This record gives sequence, structure tokens and C-alpha cells, in this order.
Amino acid sequence: FDEKKANFKGIIGTIKDENRIAITKVIHRTFLNVDEEGTEAAGAGAVIMGRFGCRFRDTEKPIEFKANRPFLFFIQEVRQNVILFSGKFVSPPTPSR
Repeated sequence: FDEKKANFKGIIGTIKDENRIAITKVIHRTFLNVDEEGTEAAGAGAVIMGRFGCRFRDTEKPIEFKANRPFLFFIQEVRQNVILFSGKFVSPPTPSR
């Protein structure tokens, strides 16, 4: 992994090189239950992004991530060329009433 090659400009707008971000951690939890009645599966994941190459200041404005259209995402192990996880984002959650 080379954080200097990370390029998320298309999803967070224009950013200066000194304020670039990279994925620092990916968390995924999976539940799978197989029994005589069938199969039940569920999964949840999170991607943690962090800044590099910059100094943090208390007054610094946070980077805004806009997921305003559907997209697919994949987690791939590059050396073996294997897709470990895939998912789709369809729409942002709506506030519950």
C-alpha cells in the first residue's frame, strides 16, 4: 500500500496535496447460519479514512464525503487477484420518523 498513490478526489472534491486522504482501515463483520431450514446471512462493513501529509488543527474543517448516487465497491487482494468482498450503495438512509 502506498498512501501517496491514493486518489479520492472524485468523491470528496478538490483537495490540496498536503490534505490528501487514504483508507487506513477496513472492518467487515459477517454472520452466516446454515441449518436444516436453510441459510441466513448478513454482513456489515466500514471503511476508515484518514489524512496524511498534513498537520491537524482544531479549527480545520472536516472533509465531507458525498455518496449522492449509486455505486458499486469491491475489496480486492491484489497479489492473488481475488475479490474478497463486494457491495453496492443504492441510496443514502432516510431519517426515521
